[in-house]
Amino acid sequence: MTEMSAGEVTDGLREFLSRVQGMDIRCLEHTARMVDLTGLPPTHVSVSFPEEVEYGLDEASLVCRFRVRVEFKHEEALVAEAQAEYALANMLSPGEPPTEDVLRAYLHDNARFIVYPYLREAVQSSVAKIGMGNLVLGLMRRDQVTDLSIEFDLGVAPDDGPAILPED
Repeated sequence: MTEMSAGEVTDGLREFLSRVQGMDIRCLEHTARMVDLTGLPPTHVSVSFPEEVEYGLDEASLVCRFRVRVEFKHEEALVAEAQAEYALANMLSPGEPPTEDVLRAYLHDNARFIVYPYLREAVQSSVAKIGMGNLVLGLMRRDQVTDLSIEFDLGVAPDDGPAILPED
């Protein structure tokens, strides 16, 4: 199989987008829990967004699954965790099936942007509800689409990344 040029991917994506119609965005999982109840304060946070996207494709539909997971640790001990998983269901009008390159471009450059606000809100509200402060996940930018996992020590947020805001 030969790789497509950037122009071919763009043309293929444009054609594929003309056949895609979003049907539903559905929460599949939304959990948060305190793991350590001894009162250890978290000192480190990691936020992970798997780069690989699970999907199911047939001639009439495309369903994509996206996940985010947040872990709060005190040194190496897990204090709390939260995760969310959402599915984006699309109907496809008749046409040629997309190539792997076109499908990958759609998943990373379109579908991820559609679902990210739902994942972001789910994690931010869950973390607040279990008393871990206000975790604010940054907005997604085109130059960050493939590198969304972040780790940082509390009180020191990376540029344009998540931050823990102190409680009043």
